[in-house]
Amino acid sequence: MGGLGGRVFFIAGVLYGIKAGLMRVLAEIAEMGFVIYMVLEHYKKMGGWIHSLLPRLSINALNPVSFLLAVFLIWGSVIVADSFLKKLIHTQLFAPVRVIGGALAGGFYLLLIASLFAQAAVKIPLRSFTRVFEPGNSYAGSAIVRLAAGVHDFIDIPIEGWTKKRSV
Repeated sequence: MGGLGGRVFFIAGVLYGIKAGLMRVLAEIAEMGFVIYMVLEHYKKMGGWIHSLLPRLSINALNPVSFLLAVFLIWGSVIVADSFLKKLIHTQLFAPVRVIGGALAGGFYLLLIASLFAQAAVKIPLRSFTRVFEPGNSYAGSAIVRLAAGVHDFIDIPIEGWTKKRSV
């Protein structure tokens, strides 16, 4: 996922963005930010629930399984909600802005998806999976794995600010 994989995801995202257009891809980036935030916030809670249902499941397998289950459930819910919302909201942009902006945003969108799955790969307790995401072992592996955490932190800062009680 580091060098070649990151480039493949980016190029595929550019092509997807050209086809989908800027406004559609921006909506999907916002959705993916929400998915990343919710998954990173709640997969450990889901791991406790899975462990109570399947106590024989290895602790080493619990993190990646709960992470992927959280991705599936949260992203699936967002896709269902999106299918209703995109029927209600329609926009038109000047063609060059739609295509060029869509290409750039599409590349970023697919890198977000790669980063989310890289987070799952890092949680697998096998050196062969995690080695590519360590600094110095690939061209961009460590940056891709840090992207999802960066998105989570970017969203979490305002949320923490809203939820902190103000002292009088």
